[in-house]
Amino acid sequence: MLSITIRGIGFFALANILQLRMREIGGSLFMVNMLSTVNGFTQTIATPVWGTISDRQKKRKYLLIPLIVIPSLIYPFFSIVSIPILLILIRGTTSFFQSGFQPITLAMASEKNDKNLNTISKELSFVNISTSTGMFLSKILLSILLISISIRESFIWLFIISLISVIPIFFIKEKEKKCTRNNSKNLIKKLFPIIENPKPIKENGMWAIYLSAFFRQMGTTGALASLTIFMKENIGMSNSLAVGITSINPISQIISQIFSILLIKKIGDK
Repeated sequence: MLSITIRGIGFFALANILQLRMREIGGSLFMVNMLSTVNGFTQTIATPVWGTISDRQKKRKYLLIPLIVIPSLIYPFFSIVSIPILLILIRGTTSFFQSGFQPITLAMASEKNDKNLNTISKELSFVNISTSTGMFLSKILLSILLISISIRESFIWLFIISLISVIPIFFIKEKEKKCTRNNSKNLIKKLFPIIENPKPIKENGMWAIYLSAFFRQMGTTGALASLTIFMKENIGMSNSLAVGITSINPISQIISQIFSILLIKKIGDK
């Protein structure tokens, strides 16, 4: 939870600061929205790949280290690049590695067999609260930083904070697990086992959860894709205030997630 929170400060601040950076180097609103599009597309492809790779590891936590370090090392390049298309390509590269963190941490929080569904739901809720806390702190910290430093300099701070989130990983207690294997000779089927065996999606209506999440994310991501630029250019807010006001989103998430933990006990997940 600590690693998720600290990493979230750098991860979620990046979305806001990249919007401002894209406009700073002369990128159009279309280019600003492409940052979100490329991020979403890359995560859609890479997330199941990292999930499959983590299932083959005896200990998942050691896979989290490069998934934090590699994108963190890329952060400073955002302050150097001055060509919009290159900024988008670098964003896609960070997204590829960042996409593996969430499925692995969710798996680690839920894979112990001695826990019932209500306990697992509660643990996953705490994981979500950690994510929202990191998001909230990212907006507040970035808002404060932008009062006294430039957009380019802020990437260095995000780089440092993201690297710090590696430290708690070493304190995670994780037993070695039995690794699943896919003997298919087809590389695509190895990386995307759901293609060969779609049964997990069909069982218990999982397809409906994925479809619901798809449409929900389609709306929220679209609304947030250029929100910082809208507040700055259409309403006239400063960079600091435009970023700071987006902290309302994660703080409301934290409240609703704590409330959902209580509801799960009474009425169940669905």
